[in-house]
Amino acid sequence: MVRRKDIVAALRTEIIEGIYKPGAVFPTRAELQKRFQTTPVTIQHAVDVLRRDGFVYSAARRATYVSQTPPHLFKYAMVFSNPQAVLDRPGSRFFQTLVTAAASYDGSEREPRKVAVFFSIDFERNNRESNAFLSSARAHCFAGCIFPEHPFVTGIARSPLCQVPGLPCVALMDSANDRIGAVSLDGDSFINKALDALAARKRKRLAVLSNLTDPSVQSLIFSGAARRNMSIRPYWWLAVSISAPQFAHNAVHLLFAPTQNERPDALLITDDNLLEYAIAGIIAAGMRVPDDLDVVAHCNFPCPGPGVVPVIRLGYDSRAIIKACIKNIDMQRKGNRPSTEVVQAVFEHELSWPDVSVTQINTTYLNAAPSFTLRNEQTKHRS
Repeated sequence: MVRRKDIVAALRTEIIEGIYKPGAVFPTRAELQKRFQTTPVTIQHAVDVLRRDGFVYSAARRATYVSQTPPHLFKYAMVFSNPQAVLDRPGSRFFQTLVTAAASYDGSEREPRKVAVFFSIDFERNNRESNAFLSSARAHCFAGCIFPEHPFVTGIARSPLCQVPGLPCVALMDSANDRIGAVSLDGDSFINKALDALAARKRKRLAVLSNLTDPSVQSLIFSGAARRNMSIRPYWWLAVSISAPQFAHNAVHLLFAPTQNERPDALLITDDNLLEYAIAGIIAAGMRVPDDLDVVAHCNFPCPGPGVVPVIRLGYDSRAIIKACIKNIDMQRKGNRPSTEVVQAVFEHELSWPDVSVTQINTTYLNAAPSFTLRNEQTKHRS
């Protein structure tokens, strides 16, 4: 007798290969029973698996149909190896905003894409969530995988997931390799646009507030400021760890204190985790924005970050990042080699997406995040 998993595999392959096209009427239970020479119970279980995985659906008292949006074409998986990178780690606004954008991403009316987020996918620990996810990937339940964390740092690049035939993968990293595509955030565009904005406002004395992990940008900012006839003293470069962002308040307060003989008239903040503390330091020093000082602050859009003074927000739109990841995956699925997509920095006024408030971002994230784990029975693959 034919096993249920073999029936599921055969029917799934026929849907993927287009023998049963999206929206088409699926064979009846009687037809399938006759074809596979098996019992009604086995056929019903097989159809239930296909329905659970999103390949078919049944209308009440009517036929079963192939899904209009089968998962191998319309469902993308965003994979995190460590939930603390999103939920608990200090300075995790980028990941939190990316998860929120994934939860609300729906492509277009013509092609409604969905991005499901999965935590704790760690193949080195061989946990239950990872094994269940790998089974789903092998069953073509995803159009592709998105890795927000660097796949060679987490080790997922060497995992069985990246060896699944026909499963395109893309990661947020500088450049693609033979197996994994890349979406890269253009740091040069951030620096140049920030300095151009400050130079256009006739600012001449630049200070920088950065985190301790990005010293590589220092030479680019120093040389860029010089080309725009802006001075930047070495002691106007402040570095604060995002694990203790509250110390940005003290550093900025001291930088702009009235007792200083020379104070900058421009401040570039390269990490939005430092923003609210820097603003508090500016206010404590008695500086007025934008009368005495212009501030360009990094932002993870569409979450603008807190602030009570008019700062110029510049950063990367997480929705554009997801869109670039999906584009990269789709190109791979069409037979192209993994490539590198570059996402440019944008100002807040350049965004073409609908505005989303901080409250909406936080509420969506807190409500949606728990449902993304593979502990949800609906996302487990058991065939």
